[in-house]
Amino acid sequence: MPLANLSYNAVDMAGASAFTAFYRSSDGVVVDAADPIMLKRALADTNGLLWADLLIRSKADIAVLLDVFDFHPLTIEDCFSPEVEPAKIDDHGDYIFIVVQALHAYHPGRELESLEVDFYLGPNYVVSCHREPVAAIERFQERCRKDEYVLAHTAD
Repeated sequence: MPLANLSYNAVDMAGASAFTAFYRSSDGVVVDAADPIMLKRALADTNGLLWADLLIRSKADIAVLLDVFDFHPLTIEDCFSPEVEPAKIDDHGDYIFIVVQALHAYHPGRELESLEVDFYLGPNYVVSCHREPVAAIERFQERCRKDEYVLAHTAD
């Protein structure tokens, strides 16, 4: 399916628990920002901070990357591709795209298992994308739910 044929649907995303977003407004209030209106409001708030996390299970899951964030199609393909990309950093002017490998599981005496996590870093947002659940990201999301101080800093 070409990227142009995708469209973001917050209801579908939220129902599948594939998309999580936290937004700290410029006045310090932290809210769930998983719908398109709130995402656009968060992006327009240059003194706020948005963290969006996307668990990619299908091509439809990546629509938000194009529809809301307008990221370069090649970076979106990197997020969706089942191939594990080597670590890299690409500067796209308005944002930086980073590919890293995270540890998936550690079992003594066995080979380390890694998985790819992709990040978009913008002036007031961080977007993380991965094709499998990442325990460290899930733990950090839980910290954000429990303690607004975690999101009290800027995106840099």
